[in-house]
Order: sequence, then structure tokens, then C-alpha cells
Amino acid sequence: MSQENAKPVSQRTFATVVDGWECYNRHDFDAMEAHYRSDAVLDVSRVYLDERPRRGREEMRAYWERMWDISAGLRMDPVEVLDVGRDRYLVMMRFGQRGKRSGADVEQEVALIYTMREGLVARVDMFADREQALKAAGLEE
Repeated sequence: MSQENAKPVSQRTFATVVDGWECYNRHDFDAMEAHYRSDAVLDVSRVYLDERPRRGREEMRAYWERMWDISAGLRMDPVEVLDVGRDRYLVMMRFGQRGKRSGADVEQEVALIYTMREGLVARVDMFADREQALKAAGLEE
């Protein structure tokens, strides 16, 4: 399968993804949590090797809170969303933060594969870049 099978999403779908992350940006984790299934999985371990997958809203929320607490001004902004088939979406995410203790500014772009079920996020897998995410989705760049 090739990258050509990845298709841009509608403006409505893109806006839904942006809305979910705007909840994070304003520290409204109740609203963010509503986008996820109760048994959802968040796996950032491919990028942050000292992390493990978080299972369920309670574990995910604890992770979001921890990330919020260790940074100053953490902001997550989706810049591209592609439909990669089978209710999965590739989300290219730009984020920036300032370390609370160090004061160092960090900007990074990562790729997320969202798996949806019944209109809610069932799983989010983070990858260091677009190529890794496309490969994981069965699409080669």
C-alpha cells in the first residue's frame, strides 16, 4: 500500500481534531477526555522511551496532568490530518513548551496515529516522524 492511499480529511474532521487539542491547550481535561473512549490507549513510548502505554481515561488524564505540570506554556497544534483507512488518521502535531525549571524552549513535530471507534478515540500512537507513522499504518512514503 502506498502513501497515495492517505487522503486529506474534511474540514469538519480536521476541526474536531483541533478542538480536542484546544481542550488540552486551555487545560480543560474534562472536555478533552470526552473525545476518548473509556478504554482508550495512549502510547507515546516510541518517542519517549521511558514511558509506557496509558490505558483508560484515568491513566491518560494522569499523564496529561503530569505533562502540563512539568512544562510552562505547553501547546499542541495539529497541522495536518490524513485519513489512512480503517478508521485511522495520521495527525501531524507541532508542539512547543518551556521547561518550568530550565526555562529552555523546545519545539517538536511528531506524528500520531488515531484509531477511532464509534466516533470516539480508541487509541493514539505517537511516532517520531511521518515516515514511521505511515509505515505503522501500512503505508510507505
